[in-house]
Amino acid sequence: MPELPNGLSWNRLSQEITGNVRVGLAAGEAIALFDKPAPAKPRLGWNAALVLLGATLVFGIAFWSSLPPQQAEHLLASLKRIRTERIGTVIHSTAAAPEEAVVEASSAGIQVKENGRTLSLMQPRSDGATVSISMQGSAGVRFVDADTGQVTTNKVYYAEQ
Repeated sequence: MPELPNGLSWNRLSQEITGNVRVGLAAGEAIALFDKPAPAKPRLGWNAALVLLGATLVFGIAFWSSLPPQQAEHLLASLKRIRTERIGTVIHSTAAAPEEAVVEASSAGIQVKENGRTLSLMQPRSDGATVSISMQGSAGVRFVDADTGQVTTNKVYYAEQ
């Protein structure tokens, strides 16, 4: 083992080492302030959603108020007619005038309503149904019976007299 030099002042050496350690710690704290990343700001978040909601609301009010009354009534009646709980199931039937005929089709069946009377063709429990509607006054439902596997097609046509 090598020998230590004569006259080595352990107190002075201890003070220098302690000073160097303190300088190093202070420098590390000073640099740490510069190295911290800035907190991430939300890019768009709720602000964009609120702006989009407001713009949609303004557009909707402007569109609805600029429609002529006859077109607004027709649009509202059309929206009520196609509103569904799930595809093919009518939640709310339209309130047609007494002289009008209404043909409705859903996965549960077909209905024709006219003059306060209703004709309904109901399907048994089915794995799937295909509903077709024509704007000329016809509606059809094709379904596969879950018990027998048979395919049944119901089609109703309405023609004015």
